[in-house]
Amino acid sequence: MKKLTLLLSALFFLLATCLWPQTGLAQKTDFPVPKKYKLKKEEDYYRYEKDVLATTEWLANTYFGDKPSNKELKQRKKALLFVMEWGMGCPQVSITIYENMLPSETDEDIQFLIMYIAGWIQHALTHPDEETEEAERATYAMEYVIRFYEKNKGEIGVAESDFMDELVEILEKGKLKKWVIKHMREQEGNAPSRL
Repeated sequence: MKKLTLLLSALFFLLATCLWPQTGLAQKTDFPVPKKYKLKKEEDYYRYEKDVLATTEWLANTYFGDKPSNKELKQRKKALLFVMEWGMGCPQVSITIYENMLPSETDEDIQFLIMYIAGWIQHALTHPDEETEEAERATYAMEYVIRFYEKNKGEIGVAESDFMDELVEILEKGKLKKWVIKHMREQEGNAPSRL
């Protein structure tokens, strides 16, 4: 009987976390940022690859609503900081940022930059053996930004934006990669930032 209970508990856990990853409950209770992480040496970045992947997914899929608790706000801040720190120092992933693809109307728009970095990291780590063109990675990163915006727009820290609403439409029409390539070319005169 005890084995059956354990098996059913494990099955429920797998169903709750794998088959329904979009639910706020599964995402909020499984906070992926490691406690007391250190990113000093090259091997530290490799050690935390799974954690940074889980954190990028957590950020993209977690909805905080218009009245998040202090705990939720602290978790979000820790997750954003972890992804940013890992992305800025990781030797195995080179991130190219095209500023003209991201909104920069308010100080809160820094979240879009971090979500872009998160998307780039996610693509780079899940496709490590592929010779991926930069436009592909940038498109994937922008999809991350759009997904984050759609889930949280109008809520705390994510203001509604005509720029982002236009990107949602472009993605829905299947023209995001074309838009990304156009913006990459427009920025050719000004070198993109690289992390």
